Amino acid sequence: MGVEDPASMNKTGDDHNLVRLASDVDAGKAVDWDRAAETSGGLDTEEIIRQLRVLADVAAVHRTEIGRRREQPLSKWGRLEILREIGHGACGTVYLAWEPTLERSVALKILHDVDRSWSVVNEGRMLALVQHENVVKVLGVDDPSSTKTS
Repeated sequence: MGVEDPASMNKTGDDHNLVRLASDVDAGKAVDWDRAAETSGGLDTEEIIRQLRVLADVAAVHRTEIGRRREQPLSKWGRLEILREIGHGACGTVYLAWEPTLERSVALKILHDVDRSWSVVNEGRMLALVQHENVVKVLGVDDPSSTKTS
């Protein structure tokens, strides 16, 4: 990547290196983040590098998801195409799924015990009230086998 020596860096050098990092992120190139952080010219530059690293991670996931969309889903749940398991617990299993209408990845939680469905609806209602970057956004609660129409 060729990041300059910290002693010779100035504002122009920082800007040039940040543009190069952003270009590498955009192109999907591998970046030596430790070296970039070591040679940054100050706290503002370190914060921008940290944000570029987060962006690179998000872009990598997105590139992976685009590749997965071309693959056949494992199965379907309603309109959602189940791509892979993310995790599981006592109440259910969470899957990465593809929502084809809006063309986006979503998390899908499928319960092990249908008798506990009321608790998931309640959990969904409570989570729908929360807006925080570390809490998933609830888009809905559904039973695709239900014949009820709304």
